[in-house]
Amino acid sequence: MKRFLILTISLLPFLCFAQEVKTQLNAKINFPEYDKSSRLIYFIYQQKDKSIIDSTWIRDNTFTFNKSLSPNVKVKLLFTKPGTSPNQAADPNILNFFVKEGTVNVDATGYLGRAKVTGVPVQDEYTAFKKVYLKIDTSLRLLGWKKKRTKVTDTLKMKIVDGQIDSARNAKMSLLCTFLDQNLNKPYAPDALLMYLKANGSTLNLDKADQYFSKLPVEQQKSVDGSDIIKEIADLRKKNKKN
Repeated sequence: MKRFLILTISLLPFLCFAQEVKTQLNAKINFPEYDKSSRLIYFIYQQKDKSIIDSTWIRDNTFTFNKSLSPNVKVKLLFTKPGTSPNQAADPNILNFFVKEGTVNVDATGYLGRAKVTGVPVQDEYTAFKKVYLKIDTSLRLLGWKKKRTKVTDTLKMKIVDGQIDSARNAKMSLLCTFLDQNLNKPYAPDALLMYLKANGSTLNLDKADQYFSKLPVEQQKSVDGSDIIKEIADLRKKNKKN
């Protein structure tokens, strides 16, 4: 009896993460009159470790989807131009968000990527999490422009700028490690790990990244983000070997 109880408790986190909930997604947009009846919206989600693309016509600037989904793996909404197929890499007009049991409302009356998702507490957490890194990302963009304006022949200034970029990257990675050490059970932990890898500062620790990844629930490891993490780690290891 004791052995059975121990087994049940040890499996609880994995069973919770694998559970799907019935979700109704209701959304509204503001396409111009001539465009209302000629556009599809694509809904990208994961079921049984596979990424699935579903679509529906937008009618009177509204659409809806009813699905059984995991609340711990991000889903996506994607607009495309009329008559084209969805291409996540080429079209930045994508909304990433989490769902819950019951109704999820999306107000996309502006740019899709900035749509408001209401009724999902973890989505509010996810939005707040991303805001923490906006200041560092802005600094990195400014430093990137500064580097482009620096003459290649000015080695001293180039070295200083490279040092500033690396310092900002390492600061971002340090914050992400602190987050992952304390919040690896959060649904958006894969986002944090991917951000850590893409920051790619001099203090990057791929063994630590592997350890974080191994502790993620299986459904997150097999998600699109999980595949991106595996590829990023492999690419960085290959790059390090060459150097």
